[in-house]
Amino acid sequence: MPWRAALAGPLFDAGRRALERAFGKAPVIVGEGGSIPVVHDFARVLGAPVLLMGFGLPGENAHAPNEWMSDENFVKGMQAASAFWEEMERQPKG
Repeated sequence: MPWRAALAGPLFDAGRRALERAFGKAPVIVGEGGSIPVVHDFARVLGAPVLLMGFGLPGENAHAPNEWMSDENFVKGMQAASAFWEEMERQPKG
Protein backbone atom coordinates (compact mmCIF):
# COMPACT_ATOMS: atom_id res chain seq x y z
CA MET A 1 0.00 0.00 0.00
CA PRO A 2 1.49 3.40 -0.94
CA TRP A 3 2.34 5.73 1.92
CA ARG A 4 2.66 9.52 2.04
CA ALA A 5 4.43 11.55 4.68
CA ALA A 6 2.76 14.48 6.38
CA LEU A 7 4.36 17.62 4.94
CA ALA A 8 3.84 19.60 8.13
CA GLY A 9 4.29 19.03 11.81
CA PRO A 10 7.13 18.62 14.28
CA LEU A 11 8.74 15.55 12.67
CA PHE A 12 8.74 17.00 9.15
CA ASP A 13 9.92 20.41 10.38
CA ALA A 14 12.79 18.84 12.36
CA GLY A 15 13.85 16.86 9.29
CA ARG A 16 13.74 19.92 7.07
CA ARG A 17 15.83 21.95 9.51
CA ALA A 18 18.34 19.11 9.96
CA LEU A 19 18.85 18.71 6.22
CA GLU A 20 19.26 22.45 5.81
CA ARG A 21 21.84 22.54 8.62
CA ALA A 22 23.87 19.70 7.10
CA PHE A 23 23.66 20.60 3.42
CA GLY A 24 23.57 24.40 3.76
CA LYS A 25 20.36 24.93 1.80
CA ALA A 26 16.69 24.07 1.98
CA PRO A 27 15.92 20.47 0.96
CA VAL A 28 13.97 19.64 -2.17
CA ILE A 29 10.86 17.71 -1.16
CA VAL A 30 10.19 14.78 -3.51
CA GLY A 31 7.96 11.75 -3.29
CA GLU A 32 10.16 8.66 -3.10
CA GLY A 33 10.25 5.58 -0.93
CA GLY A 34 6.50 5.47 -0.37
CA SER A 35 6.32 1.96 -1.76
CA ILE A 36 8.64 0.51 0.90
CA PRO A 37 6.17 -1.95 2.47
CA VAL A 38 7.29 -1.66 6.07
CA VAL A 39 6.86 2.15 6.16
CA HIS A 40 3.08 1.89 6.04
CA ASP A 41 3.18 -0.84 8.70
CA PHE A 42 5.35 1.29 11.03
CA ALA A 43 2.92 4.18 10.78
CA ARG A 44 -0.14 1.96 11.26
CA VAL A 45 1.10 -0.41 13.97
CA LEU A 46 3.07 2.11 15.99
CA GLY A 47 0.57 4.91 15.52
CA ALA A 48 3.50 7.26 15.05
CA PRO A 49 4.53 9.54 12.22
CA VAL A 50 7.27 8.34 9.88
CA LEU A 51 9.80 10.44 7.99
CA LEU A 52 12.16 9.22 5.27
CA MET A 53 15.22 11.34 4.48
CA GLY A 54 17.38 10.60 1.45
CA PHE A 55 20.96 11.74 1.04
CA GLY A 56 21.86 10.51 -2.44
CA LEU A 57 21.34 12.14 -5.79
CA PRO A 58 19.52 10.60 -8.78
CA GLY A 59 22.78 10.10 -10.69
CA GLU A 60 24.14 7.91 -7.90
CA ASN A 61 21.90 5.08 -9.13
CA ALA A 62 20.43 3.91 -5.82
CA HIS A 63 19.74 0.15 -5.77
CA ALA A 64 21.26 -0.35 -9.23
CA PRO A 65 24.19 -2.74 -9.77
CA ASN A 66 26.46 0.30 -10.11
CA GLU A 67 25.05 2.37 -7.25
CA TRP A 68 27.39 4.71 -5.43
CA MET A 69 27.28 7.72 -3.11
CA SER A 70 29.68 10.63 -3.03
CA ASP A 71 31.80 10.97 0.08
CA GLU A 72 30.34 14.45 0.56
CA ASN A 73 26.75 13.19 0.55
CA PHE A 74 27.66 10.36 2.91
CA VAL A 75 29.26 12.72 5.44
CA LYS A 76 26.52 15.34 5.14
CA GLY A 77 23.90 12.60 5.46
CA MET A 78 25.39 11.52 8.78
CA GLN A 79 25.51 15.16 9.88
CA ALA A 80 21.83 15.51 8.93
CA ALA A 81 20.92 12.38 10.91
CA SER A 82 22.70 13.76 13.97
CA ALA A 83 21.13 17.20 13.50
CA PHE A 84 17.70 15.57 13.20
CA TRP A 85 17.94 14.15 16.73
CA GLU A 86 19.12 17.53 18.02
CA GLU A 87 16.14 19.19 16.31
CA MET A 88 13.75 16.62 17.79
CA GLU A 89 15.16 17.27 21.26
CA ARG A 90 14.30 20.97 20.82
CA GLN A 91 10.63 20.17 20.17
CA PRO A 92 8.17 21.17 22.90
CA LYS A 93 7.43 18.25 25.21
CA GLY A 94 3.94 16.99 25.90
